[in-house]
Amino acid sequence: MQSIKSIVTKRFGIIFALLSFIVIITVTFGFRQLSIDNAKDKATAMAEVIKAGLTAHMKSGIMDNRDYFLNEIKSTYNINNIDIVRSSHVNKQYGLSTIEKEITENSHSVLANGKAIFNVMETMNNASLKAYIPYIASSTSTLNCLECHKVSEGTVLGVVEIDINLSQYKNLSMLYIVTIILFLVVFIIFALLKSIKTINDYIVKPLEILIDRFGHSLMHHTKIDTNHFKTKELLQTVEDVNKLIEHIHTKNQELEIKNIELKDLNIEIEETLKETLHSIGMIAEHRSKETANHVKRVGRISKLIALKLGFSEDESELIYIASQLHDIGKIAIEDEILLKNGKLTPEEYAKVQFHAQIGYEMLRYSKRKILQASSIIALEHHEKYDGSGYPSGKGGDAIHIYAKIVAICDVLDALNSKRCYKDAWPFEDVIAYLQEQSGLHFDPKIVDTVVKHKDEIYDILVELKD
Repeated sequence: MQSIKSIVTKRFGIIFALLSFIVIITVTFGFRQLSIDNAKDKATAMAEVIKAGLTAHMKSGIMDNRDYFLNEIKSTYNINNIDIVRSSHVNKQYGLSTIEKEITENSHSVLANGKAIFNVMETMNNASLKAYIPYIASSTSTLNCLECHKVSEGTVLGVVEIDINLSQYKNLSMLYIVTIILFLVVFIIFALLKSIKTINDYIVKPLEILIDRFGHSLMHHTKIDTNHFKTKELLQTVEDVNKLIEHIHTKNQELEIKNIELKDLNIEIEETLKETLHSIGMIAEHRSKETANHVKRVGRISKLIALKLGFSEDESELIYIASQLHDIGKIAIEDEILLKNGKLTPEEYAKVQFHAQIGYEMLRYSKRKILQASSIIALEHHEKYDGSGYPSGKGGDAIHIYAKIVAICDVLDALNSKRCYKDAWPFEDVIAYLQEQSGLHFDPKIVDTVVKHKDEIYDILVELKD
């Protein structure tokens, strides 16, 4: 993830680099063209000087000094070479020159049409301008060529070939280009540093302050101070953020109220469910002529044992509520079997045993945690540790711990209570029986817990006595 500073720096760098490239190219070609134009002007001026000098030499009758004159001009004005090409008109009038040279194609062209030609010759190490300038007869100038030459006005008398060294212009051009490049580099560095400082002062730091103050303002419900922000955009942003904080605070207050209402509603639902389960449990026990306090005692003792076994308060409370439906399946058993005083036949006993499966089927489809626990207890509270119980013959750790706790509490209270078919057992006899069934009917660990806390269990039995 890139920072604003790095992004802007890169973008500015690219823009400045492009601008610098354009400026350098423009200046380079502009200076080159300017140098060439200056060289052309110089060549034209030299040609006029040469024409005047040759005319003067001719009128004075000292043409044998022509070469000396041309050499002086070359050395004085840093000219590589000067050549004079005579036209056929001059050769016809004065005869061929003592020094004849091959006429170049450019000179032929100038002799033919009277227009100057300039050629720039450049190599890696050298540069020069080849100028081919016509010498045109005229009576209007101070030279008055027609006095000496028997030609008409405008006749091309010859060509002045001048080879000017442009190295000094090239070197000067390079010096200017390097200077411009250095200037642009310094300017770019300065511009970037200034841009970075501006971005840092007006964007990065204010944003960091805004982010830092946002969390504090959101937590303490205070507005963000606008004194740290200097730009119009950031001031508007801070105002929008302050409105957002106010809106969030308002929504949080509404949410807190809704959460309180929802919590109260959940508590009410849980309490209603507990009361409903307790009432259903009492109905089931009432059908079998057992007291409502049997359900309460089993629940209270089950919660006590769960706590002593290390279960949390919430889970122990869950076992307490869920245990009250352990015999809910008895609702489906016929009265003549459920209320029979005598011994049950094998067929009748099988029907009674089926109440565990019925209770499970009645409760298993609920998604609520309490009813899920109730369905497990209803199904397995008649299973035995040694696997001899019903309905599935589960044993040991295969039996759910909730069912094992409720099973021993159910038997404990049933033996300690009077029924239509039996008298109540003395509490000590009940404890002795439970110890005898340790490892057979009941989980030894739970039996040890019951024996260890039998006094507290006895207090519950007395408190909720029928």
